[in-house]
Amino acid sequence: MRRSPEQTRPEYRHLRIFAIDPMVARGGEHRATVQLRFEELERRDASFFGRRIEVADVDTSGQEAVWLEPVDLDSAHIAMQHGLEPSESDPQFHQQMVYAVAMRTLEQFDRALGRMIYFKSRRRLRLVPHAFRGANAFYHPKLRAVLFGYFRASDESPGENLPGQTIFTCLSHDIVAHEVTHAIVDRLRPHFNIATNPHVRAFHEAFADIVAVFQRLTFRDLVQQALQEARGKLANSARLTEIAAQFGQGLGSGAALRTALCSTKRIQDVEEEHDLGEVLLAAIFDGFQTTFDRRSADLIRIATGGSGILPEGALHPDLVARLTAECVRTAQGVLTMCIRAFDYLPPADVDFGAFLRALVTADWELNPLDESGLRAAIIEGCRRRGIFAMDAGSLAVSALLLDSPPREAWSDHEPEFQKWVDLAVQIGAQQQRSDTREDDDEADLFASGERASDSKQQAPEVVSSGSGDSADRDVPAQKQLRAAILAWFAGLDAEKRAELRLSAGDLGTVGFHGSHRVTADGTLRFGLVVQLVQMTPVTLASGEAMSFPTGATLVIGVNGKLRFLIRTKAPNTRKADLERAAALATTNALGWRLHGAGRDPFAVDYRGMHEGRPR
Repeated sequence: MRRSPEQTRPEYRHLRIFAIDPMVARGGEHRATVQLRFEELERRDASFFGRRIEVADVDTSGQEAVWLEPVDLDSAHIAMQHGLEPSESDPQFHQQMVYAVAMRTLEQFDRALGRMIYFKSRRRLRLVPHAFRGANAFYHPKLRAVLFGYFRASDESPGENLPGQTIFTCLSHDIVAHEVTHAIVDRLRPHFNIATNPHVRAFHEAFADIVAVFQRLTFRDLVQQALQEARGKLANSARLTEIAAQFGQGLGSGAALRTALCSTKRIQDVEEEHDLGEVLLAAIFDGFQTTFDRRSADLIRIATGGSGILPEGALHPDLVARLTAECVRTAQGVLTMCIRAFDYLPPADVDFGAFLRALVTADWELNPLDESGLRAAIIEGCRRRGIFAMDAGSLAVSALLLDSPPREAWSDHEPEFQKWVDLAVQIGAQQQRSDTREDDDEADLFASGERASDSKQQAPEVVSSGSGDSADRDVPAQKQLRAAILAWFAGLDAEKRAELRLSAGDLGTVGFHGSHRVTADGTLRFGLVVQLVQMTPVTLASGEAMSFPTGATLVIGVNGKLRFLIRTKAPNTRKADLERAAALATTNALGWRLHGAGRDPFAVDYRGMHEGRPR
């Protein structure tokens, strides 16, 4: 019997990558094969692309742009060996590496959020593996691209690199996952690009590191080898805890760019955004490590006859395999928990306390019993580092859970909200039937002649046409839902608008997406998450008038009940935070005032996230 092409189409594509940076990935055990959902890849001109990612390999460091031949991942010779052999010297492997890690990162978000994550207008995110010559890599929101640089290692202090060797940032799993996460966060919460308090920039940095670290901890072969060498102790394995080791050592620092282990810092002790981000990462990692130790304690007791003291020499392979399974399972749980928190975050003005409450609520909805103690361990890790949700009043889980608004205050709106949920269900079906938008009508990445290495980073423009998650390429139900939300908002009285942190003006942004959650009895429930944002003018102490985002995230249940209302702070309570954020953004690491910086002090600057900083 003949089979149709759909029946012979593979379910997955397997591609090899460097699991950790090449300088410590010379052996096969430090590489990984990632499993991605199969998609048809097209090659056009000097790039290849799928539904959400395009790899355009152009080097703009010289006088003229040089385009490199794109890899054909659908070639039978390449596909049958799970992609090209990992190599520092093969630019086509570099293309394979960025595509595989970017898709792996996107699929982590897909699974955690229960929906496909597309970028604005369903346009593809471009990855440029050899964009410029320089010790940096960054997400460029205006180009909707991640640009990777390359540079020569320090001659005097190259670390584990060869003196003067070329280091490609596109070969670091940590850097690729980190930068792609910036792009995804920019998509999910575009107003997090405005640093209305000192935690906003730090959250961007910390969350990108969280995804990079815990995604790496799901690579079973890497974890198994590292745990064998570290004798089962996570804290003893630099491979599992260091971030961008080759990059940091190549700069001559003698150390990785950052680490997930930060035992002494508290948020009260630091102000600089990268240092603040390190504290949040360390708090989450501490909760992970505590849970892993708890889950594996019985294995250690069995292996040691109850003493808990491991004998000298190599650990038994069966013990290491079981420890690896617990580590991978716990890491995946932490990563899923952190990503799911996005459905419970305010649309702007995020801080660490808001993230903690969103994380706890997201996990409680999926796993109310917390049998592994993961949720409690993360709360304790945050407490040790001074990360609190002051509005919760307590560190108890019941206090950290987001408050449900009084039902009587919103009961009159439930019939309207239920119509929205019904439209959201239709949107999901209609979107799955639609094809991804082609980019034929878009200017080429470097058509303007601007060189990546010279481009000036600007904050993305705030969406002002009510596009949000429903931008530009609407299916019919999306247009109906947006119109329904706008009509509902137009009919609200001043008191209800004030409850939403909104005023009498028009909405600046409407974002919405369907949500899926599993209740305690295993039932799948549908719902809707709506983001409503206005730009509110605030006069700073300097006399300068600025506009900042205010609004609310509405989490609506399948029956139209408003389950959670997550609001930004009231504008009149934010001036101190705004003044502090502006002051931090316009001083250097020594606290000296910078003049003529030429950038918006409230704009998140992706460009500087990997540049060297005075310590």
